[in-house]
Amino acid sequence: MILYNNVVLVLGAGASQPYEFPTGDQIKDQMVECLKSDEFMEQIIQELGLSPFSGKEAIEVFRKEIDAARSTSIDKFIARQGHVNKRRIAKMAIAKILLEKEDLKILDRRNSWYLELYKILDRDSNLSTFGDNKISIITFNYDRSLEYFLFSRLEGDYGKERRDEIIIQLKKLKIIHINGCLGVLPWQHSHGCLEYAQGRKFYRYSMIVDGLRIVGEPDGTVNDRAIISEAQEVISTADQIYFLGLGYDKRNLDLLNLELINECNLLFGTRYGLTSHLQDVIASYFEGKLKFYPTHYQMYEFIQDFAPDREYSPVVLSKVDKRAKEDNNKIDESKENSLI
Repeated sequence: MILYNNVVLVLGAGASQPYEFPTGDQIKDQMVECLKSDEFMEQIIQELGLSPFSGKEAIEVFRKEIDAARSTSIDKFIARQGHVNKRRIAKMAIAKILLEKEDLKILDRRNSWYLELYKILDRDSNLSTFGDNKISIITFNYDRSLEYFLFSRLEGDYGKERRDEIIIQLKKLKIIHINGCLGVLPWQHSHGCLEYAQGRKFYRYSMIVDGLRIVGEPDGTVNDRAIISEAQEVISTADQIYFLGLGYDKRNLDLLNLELINECNLLFGTRYGLTSHLQDVIASYFEGKLKFYPTHYQMYEFIQDFAPDREYSPVVLSKVDKRAKEDNNKIDESKENSLI
């Protein structure tokens, strides 16, 4: 049985965290360490055509600025940088960190929400209908781990000799990288592609950063607007929307223009790490339409228990609300006990 309802997954950093990609706060700390490397500093200077002496000094000053910006998200910090070279240096560091996190063994873990999603999409065990699933994925993440996983799993299940068929089916699924990505995979495009999990292989990071965007930076392009419009169109026709690993940053939510959501839509979201106050703020933003799930849920459990191929009756939805309230009460009680 394929998905006939229009299902949309909206992915934040938490959705990639089970595969050991860093969250925003973690990547900021890793950028500081990354920019201490003399080898990487020399690479930045060479690729950006900076003066060897003044360039090194400028990178060191910028590294200290990143380290000092503890109360600001890394996205906001980069977007506020007036000089384009500062933004490019930051993106080069991000690209280096994320590319070195690509790991084939980690993708093969048993408790994987990628695997649970794949099982749903391939429930018919019929390659010719895989791409007919009515699912779109909007991600704010740069990594390509989900695309690589789906391709490698299909190739493993159906054989490398059916590679062309697999590519046709995968290209039917919409995976929209709002902020761009680390590069296209070989199955996506034969030219300018970047293999997955190349470890510490030397990259020209300055070429990769051209495909990375930060919400709020001043030099948006026509292509950026086209990608956002495509995401908004997907949202406007969705029957069910799942927010996975999202921090619910208002700037990101505004990009999606959630006013396009129909009254009949079902909205579900994870809420790991969100305080009760933030949950109230987010609930208000969604005008009470978003249903949160228990904070202790791992991503794969979320997909297992609240699968997008399931029908949601009022009875089921009331149980979801009840479990969410019970979970909130437990959180409040634990906070009170910690103050005693």
